[in-house]
Amino acid sequence: MELVQHPTLADSICDIRSRKIKRTFFTQINTLIDGRPIIIFLKQQLMSLFLKKSIDN
Repeated sequence: MELVQHPTLADSICDIRSRKIKRTFFTQINTLIDGRPIIIFLKQQLMSLFLKKSIDN
């Protein structure tokens, strides 16, 4: 039989706090870095690799 542990109040508070810290961090990063050019570049690279592989096979 498996032991089921319920999170304590402290666990819940720590979890909420860590999620808030992560959310704040990623919001700040998104504000500083515009990801659209990066995404466009990565898509172009992936498409060229995909096309190159399909031509080779």
